[in-house]
Amino acid sequence: MSTTSSRYPETSTLRPRAIMVTNFDSTEQKRAWRKLLAEAFQDEQNSPLAQSTVFENLWHKDHERRVCENLLNEHTQFATYFAGILRTAYLYCPQIMLTDVEVCDGVFFLALGPSTVNALLGKSYKDGPSITISGRADTFEECLFECTIATLDAAQHNAERNFIGD
Repeated sequence: MSTTSSRYPETSTLRPRAIMVTNFDSTEQKRAWRKLLAEAFQDEQNSPLAQSTVFENLWHKDHERRVCENLLNEHTQFATYFAGILRTAYLYCPQIMLTDVEVCDGVFFLALGPSTVNALLGKSYKDGPSITISGRADTFEECLFECTIATLDAAQHNAERNFIGD
């Protein structure tokens, strides 16, 4: 006689649809990024990267210079730490859910880009996305608008309107 009730499916046969990563917080990414920059630029006179780069040009990328990529290659601890979080989540479930803020406000995705992140997960562009973005709006475009352009008053008004509508 089985002790498992027929009302509840056996848990060993259920697979999660997606795993939500909660320790990919943009403030944690910012703290780690500032630490990396402090280490990279602490000895400006001896570092060729620091001599040729001012902070405003950190995101400069052309056929000759890729400042951010060079910085990440010289100081791998930043990308290694956050890549480890993603890889661990991917081992648990091949579909990862992140919030719009974790993706757009966090330095990790801005610095590496989608192709590199896909490669970190051992996937190619042909495999399709493994990351689902969850946001406060119906579309990703609306999430970006709410996060970057909308004023605090407009966001509060929208939240009040949605609360009253429920």
